[in-house]
Amino acid sequence: MATLAGMTIADRNSPFESGAAFLLAQKCDIDALVTLPSGWEVELRSGSPYVVARIKGVSSPTDVFSACHEAAQQGLDLLAAQGKAHLSTRNASDECLLWWRESSIQVLRVILVNTLSVTVGIPTLTVTDQHGNVIPQLSPLPIIYHESFRYIRLSEVTDDLFDAFRNMYLAFEALLGHVAPRHKKEREGAWLKRALATVDTAVPLSAVYGSTTGNITEHIYQEIYIDIRCAIFHSKNSPRLLPHDLADRRRVSEGLRKLTRIVLLIADHWLHARRPTGVMTYAGFDLMTMQILQASEILVSDNDTPFNRQETLVSPVYDDAVPMATRHAPDLSEPGLNCVLGVVDVAQLCGLQKIARFGLKHDNHLIIVSTVAAELNQDGVDRLEAQLGVQLRNTREPKRLYKM
Repeated sequence: MATLAGMTIADRNSPFESGAAFLLAQKCDIDALVTLPSGWEVELRSGSPYVVARIKGVSSPTDVFSACHEAAQQGLDLLAAQGKAHLSTRNASDECLLWWRESSIQVLRVILVNTLSVTVGIPTLTVTDQHGNVIPQLSPLPIIYHESFRYIRLSEVTDDLFDAFRNMYLAFEALLGHVAPRHKKEREGAWLKRALATVDTAVPLSAVYGSTTGNITEHIYQEIYIDIRCAIFHSKNSPRLLPHDLADRRRVSEGLRKLTRIVLLIADHWLHARRPTGVMTYAGFDLMTMQILQASEILVSDNDTPFNRQETLVSPVYDDAVPMATRHAPDLSEPGLNCVLGVVDVAQLCGLQKIARFGLKHDNHLIIVSTVAAELNQDGVDRLEAQLGVQLRNTREPKRLYKM
């Protein structure tokens, strides 16, 4: 049977056909095995950076990830409710392990995503008259300080998506109050629609929110206020949005992007708080990464020495590395994230004592190095897969990557 930090993971003889391991955001100092009402189980080991979830009846990687992520959250909920441990997961979609059975084949997949941070310079514009003389440009208006900036800052520094939305909504509310103060005894919904209409008259909201059918203020009121804000701020409401629920996170993430664009639009127009907008597009990111990924190969090594930026293919850590059959994986990619998938029969890894690191090579150069956070033993696994990804982060854009 395979083990991770001493915990059993992929085991042909286990009644749990599938499972996953997710990184913890805090140090774990307890041993715990939690049985969920579903009959599934969640395990923690003191000193291990992972929480392990074991489940039944699920076989596709996508479904295994979703089901195990929810199982892990429920297990951590139960431990917290009993005061035994207060832990959370982090970077679940960027660094985790999944396992499942395909007939009698035991498959283990390691998922590791690297973030590529890109800063695009701000273009300058020179205007000349018909004779070629430079026309001096007006200096930008000085920024006006407003308390909404506090909420914007807190939204950007938190690693929690729901906290980010709450703070960005408070910034939105404060800015609307600046543009169109709420009248005495005016109902919140009526004020919100009136304030949005005031903004839309001065600067069309569709320019940042996107085209909608019907009245855009009504659309924003329903999508941002009713569907997300109320569902986050009030857990007694039904429907409600639950932290760390994957479907709910997707809704909040998309709502946060739209809400942030509105907040920055208002801050720019009324407070002169203009943000630089240079970004790398998804098309540019694809152009930059696809050619490399389509002609790359993953190497798997058992060398667990710390990563060194001077590492190359001739470094001792790759002396016994085993190549994996590697392909570009558009089925595992999405805008701003490109992945490759490496596959190897574990029988070919007989010279490796464990799985410790993966190196992605292109044209005899080491492009990416990803390491496993704890000791991973591959005994009992038939097929090892490595899903390595490169994810775009535009440093000048509002934050969009949050831990989960």
